[in-house]
Amino acid sequence: MFRFDNLVHAGDDDGCLFADLPLHSAARSPFGAVQADAARANQQAAALNARREASNAAFDQHMNNLNAQSQSFNAHMDNIDRSSKITQDYILDRSVVRDTENGDRATVSNGYADSLVRANPDRFQVVPNQSLIAGKDY
Repeated sequence: MFRFDNLVHAGDDDGCLFADLPLHSAARSPFGAVQADAARANQQAAALNARREASNAAFDQHMNNLNAQSQSFNAHMDNIDRSSKITQDYILDRSVVRDTENGDRATVSNGYADSLVRANPDRFQVVPNQSLIAGKDY
């Protein structure tokens, strides 16, 4: 069994406990220990900061890649939608007409579109296929 009495020197007048235990250099020099601890903490903080920055950069690159893929996909789907609208208008004999006074647009039969434009060419215009607007015309 361990007893504190065993740690005191027999002839020790001070009666100090733990007199036989070796003292580390840090215990003899507390300021040096603090400096060493602070240096290790700074190294760890720098390593954590570098890892965090690398992780943030990798995440930003990943998100940029996803955004580019999303934009590419959206452009592809827009081309499909536009082509579908043009094909439907051709098969169903329709045109998109724009009212120049208020900017409204509508898909109407080719005969009706022709009559609108002939009756009032300053107000109504047939919208060419390359000028179709996503969300309005298709």
